Amino acid sequence: MKNIKKESTGGGLPEGFKEDFEFLGNKLGFYISALNAPEEIKNSWLAILPQMSIEQIGRLIDIFEEKYLQQETQYIDEEFKKVLAEIEKEKKEKINKIDEETIKQIQDLAQKIKN
Repeated sequence: MKNIKKESTGGGLPEGFKEDFEFLGNKLGFYISALNAPEEIKNSWLAILPQMSIEQIGRLIDIFEEKYLQQETQYIDEEFKKVLAEIEKEKKEKINKIDEETIKQIQDLAQKIKN
């Protein structure tokens, strides 16, 4: 967490803590709402948050962030695999065509040599 300022916000927390808590709360709220899970699971996470320490919440946010990134980039991985498969298919087709042309040229050359 960032350096804590000495001024109090009137709520009993130093100003820096309030900013940190708001940031963590916003971040956690975003990841829980974006979580690809049933509402009852999301509500369960929200219910246990008050019993968690700040460090535990920080680790939970890190886990949610990782899952969110995996969830959001999953389609990219699938699309990338499709593109690679198409490139591989085109490469094999080009190689087969070159092989066929080379074999034909060798056969033509062999036929010319026989004559």
